[in-house]
Amino acid sequence: MGDQVQIVEQEYVRIDRVKSFIIQIMNVELNKSVNFMVSILNRYGLQIDVKSITLEGDEYRAWGNDDTYLYKIVAERFGFTLE
Repeated sequence: MGDQVQIVEQEYVRIDRVKSFIIQIMNVELNKSVNFMVSILNRYGLQIDVKSITLEGDEYRAWGNDDTYLYKIVAERFGFTLE
């Protein structure tokens, strides 16, 4: 077992509930921009999606050294409410 079996392509919709996310910094260009990946997790801690965010200009400068700013950006962009 473990073979990949081909099928006729079709839409597959999955509904899940988001409970948390993890941020991983991918690239920083000092004084210019930051790119980070956001792993979106369900209530069981399983990754259900991955998104990329880049901050530049005023958004980048507002980051400073306070990572909670990044959490607020993620929540705002994806419509999440932080606890």
